[in-house]
Amino acid sequence: MPCQSYSITSCYPGLSKRFLLKEKQAMKNKERITMSIKVAAILIFVILSNILVGASLPGSGDTRLNEQWQEFSQKYNVNRFGDDGYFVRAIRHGHGLFYKTYDFAWRFTRKTAQSENNNCGSCHTPEEIAYSFASSDRYDNKLGKRISFEERIMRCYVSKLDGFVPTIYDPAIRDIRIFARLVAHDLKITEGSLVGPLAE
Repeated sequence: MPCQSYSITSCYPGLSKRFLLKEKQAMKNKERITMSIKVAAILIFVILSNILVGASLPGSGDTRLNEQWQEFSQKYNVNRFGDDGYFVRAIRHGHGLFYKTYDFAWRFTRKTAQSENNNCGSCHTPEEIAYSFASSDRYDNKLGKRISFEERIMRCYVSKLDGFVPTIYDPAIRDIRIFARLVAHDLKITEGSLVGPLAE
């Protein structure tokens, strides 16, 4: 009759406690090694993902855009927010959207690198966008309602860039707003300043 006990020592009284302790220790060591391998695999995946994603970001190999970013960063003292971080990355992405919309927001525009007026910078300057940000959320006589800064950008994607409307929470909208906010803050533009192409 097979042993019905859950205790190994009851079924096999010949096994010594020392042997059982060694077995338990071996199992614990095996679990530690397995866990270490899993953690190492996750770390390698995260590191490689960041490297590969960073290498494939829009504009990552564009020397001219990188030079424009360095000039913009120095002019508006972006480094005061740190060398990296969420806000700095959002500003840089907004900068890319502004000067290379067809690449950074390719989902929302039919314009290509060969098209004329294929980016926000074709019609506006950062300073004009900043004034538009400060004077946003005003009543529009033509539309008969209040229009936010984000809604005006959405309209630009459709009318000026021959594209599609992003949602108001999409980075293609959000990061242009952050970009404009930074410039407005640096220029000390207060709310209600009625200057800029989107303020009309």
